[in-house]
Amino acid sequence: MVAGGHRPKHGDMTLCVSHWHQPLIVPLATGVLQLGAGTNVDAPWAGGGTGTTNIASDGTGARPRFEYHVNGDGGVWVFSATAGSARRIAVDWCYSGFHAWFNVRVELERFIRRGDAEILQQTLTEPGKPGPSGGFAYTGTTTFDVWPGDIYGFRMSGSDFGS
Repeated sequence: MVAGGHRPKHGDMTLCVSHWHQPLIVPLATGVLQLGAGTNVDAPWAGGGTGTTNIASDGTGARPRFEYHVNGDGGVWVFSATAGSARRIAVDWCYSGFHAWFNVRVELERFIRRGDAEILQQTLTEPGKPGPSGGFAYTGTTTFDVWPGDIYGFRMSGSDFGS
């Protein structure tokens, strides 16, 4: 039956709208940061930020890995650990993802926070340069000179034309 109690005739189309059906949502920003296998980092790693985030590995049993998904114009995400001893840490990293198709911005920074002060902040991707439309993949190696209790890690940010 359709509205008004009439039966549909052959060839008629009907439309069913239900509150049980959810719209298809395609993430407009998604990314993954994974640290290298040979990296001697502290564990556990923690992270968070805009949208849905997932710590796929905190570094205790496998390489640290952080993922995010956003159904909006972009955001900021942080993935970090606390140093257990004073040392220089060389970290191989891979940052890949997708931040939509137009006027894309992708940025990865390394940082060290000592007490209440951020003593290091350095951009590892090309700051101010638009990212590639349709996806990105950056790799590199960076070093952290840490003291016990320092929080060190990576800050990711990105957007598309709507931001």
